[in-house]
Amino acid sequence: MAAVAPAESREAQRILDNALEGGKDLQAYPQFYVPYTQQARNALGRAKPLAKLLERDDGTLKHYLESSGKSQESLRFLPLRGRKRDGAVLLDAVSGLPLQVLLIEPW
Repeated sequence: MAAVAPAESREAQRILDNALEGGKDLQAYPQFYVPYTQQARNALGRAKPLAKLLERDDGTLKHYLESSGKSQESLRFLPLRGRKRDGAVLLDAVSGLPLQVLLIEPW
């Protein structure tokens, strides 16, 4: 599933205000969820090449590439912010579908 911001500006502002006050952010509103496949192209358009992630890698990504048989060019990544630790979501470079989450500092 993917959360999509509401098109109605008043509703979008309400969610933003709530999030800034320490309340619920977009992911807490199930009415804004759509099947991920509807947003896969959007996610892929925001994804970054693996070269940037390899600069920060401690071997985790290299191990994934070796064990999966995937090439660096066949993947992209999106940064993932977590409560305790950040990571990277690996996406298929053609479909945009998520393949793996790796605990590599993406920033």
